[in-house]
Amino acid sequence: MTTTQANDIESTLPKCPTGIQGLDEITHGGLPKGRPTLVCGSAGSGKTLFAMEFLVRGAQQYKEPGVFVSFEESGQELMDNVISLGWDLKHLIDQEKLLIDHIHIEPSEIQETGEYDLEGLFVRLGHAIESLNAKRVALDTLEALFGGVTLVGSPTSSSCGRNCAGCFAGSRTKGSRLSLLVSPGRAI
Repeated sequence: MTTTQANDIESTLPKCPTGIQGLDEITHGGLPKGRPTLVCGSAGSGKTLFAMEFLVRGAQQYKEPGVFVSFEESGQELMDNVISLGWDLKHLIDQEKLLIDHIHIEPSEIQETGEYDLEGLFVRLGHAIESLNAKRVALDTLEALFGGVTLVGSPTSSSCGRNCAGCFAGSRTKGSRLSLLVSPGRAI
């Protein structure tokens, strides 16, 4: 890609700076604004830390509140994990710049009886976003959400794919909302 091509992309696709040193430079300004971004990697590759840094820097540097929905770690576990990095999540929560919602999903309790309906999750997520007027959202991890469900066909043709797309459709119409999806290494 030439410099001219990169500049053309930069000027046509609004970006949301992450605040993460080096990343905004190589992505020509950050992540696409108002669009979901899927982050994949194996266990321990830093997906959760990447998502949390995106939210923390958004709140601290850009005054953009964020919502972190965790399907694995509790809010306290997340706070304990990042305090050594100098991120005081409790302070951000107290200032209403960050909301952490832990949704426990027990795979052994999931019984598949038809299409996978995420309506309840979207209502809960929508309430969290509206309560903070959040501009940034992280879901960690999608494997925990879809791990107990059999997917037939490609993700784009499955009910899970449609549900994921529906979850973030509103982010484009609101213009300023950016969503970040975090996923493990295996494809959904």
